[in-house]
Amino acid sequence: FWADGTISKYGNGISLRLHIQDRKILVTLSKYFYNTDRIDDLIDDTGETTSISRLCVYSKHIKDRLLEIGLFSNKCKTVKFPSKEIIGDNLLPHFLRGLLDGDGCICVRKSGRVTVDYTGNTFVIYSIYDILSAKEIRSKVFHNKKKDSWSIQINNRKEALKFLDWIYLDSAIHLERKYNKYLEIKQLENDHL
Repeated sequence: FWADGTISKYGNGISLRLHIQDRKILVTLSKYFYNTDRIDDLIDDTGETTSISRLCVYSKHIKDRLLEIGLFSNKCKTVKFPSKEIIGDNLLPHFLRGLLDGDGCICVRKSGRVTVDYTGNTFVIYSIYDILSAKEIRSKVFHNKKKDSWSIQINNRKEALKFLDWIYLDSAIHLERKYNKYLEIKQLENDHL
């Protein structure tokens, strides 16, 4: 929800929209909330025409809790990274995995070069930078002035694998296509040894 969620300004609606190829994770969440598949498949034509899947949850309790911890409507430029009191060390890798699923990229080039990348606002990106630094994972922050967006990249295969091993440890839910990229990197590293 932190990456791809929307909170209604009116009512108690919360929605999560993903590309249709990632529908499976929404079905898992829908079954958690409703014990059934309540996913809408639609065409998003706000820019490029794209098939998307959407899960809507209607809960005053969940909406109030998300607002309380800092997630709100029009969050793009102002949302902050949740505090340690909210996430805690035990949930931090799971939160980072969710952010990667929504606002990140795992790229494996034909040359074997690997990049793990997050895009977001300055608050979120520098929080991730601090976390990576504390774990002794080298990364670099970039600012796209034209789009006023920030990104952080891990551009070394060993560093990326150290990070991905951490966030996928004990993972019960994740986007399959990104998880498969992680497995591809593990295989590359094993082949390299």
